[in-house]
Amino acid sequence: MPEQSFPSSAPQGAPGPGNGAGSPGERVHRAPLNAAKTPLPRETQALSRVGKVPVLAYLEWPGFGQYVPAMVVRTAPGRVLVQWWPDPFKPGERHTWLKETDVRRDLRVARGSPHAPGPA
Repeated sequence: MPEQSFPSSAPQGAPGPGNGAGSPGERVHRAPLNAAKTPLPRETQALSRVGKVPVLAYLEWPGFGQYVPAMVVRTAPGRVLVQWWPDPFKPGERHTWLKETDVRRDLRVARGSPHAPGPA
């Protein structure tokens, strides 16, 4: 997949000044390695009936993977646009299209697993 980067203030594929060249003071962030290709506008659907849905989004970075709390904003066949926050204590949000297999409503871990919370 080619290297992608997107403005931090606008979702991928959103019309407006955030798409394209961008303004000189605009911060650009690297996209996760597992970011999906932005679908055509006619392929997407907003979640108007239920609003945003809380999920866990899996993001791949060079050297590690991470689950982050996120909200589903739009959907397309096989893809989901999630809104997530790189640092919950600072302002700023990111929007990334991911494969639907990288987005979960919950994360289950076997009891006694080294990945489970609590005493081992």
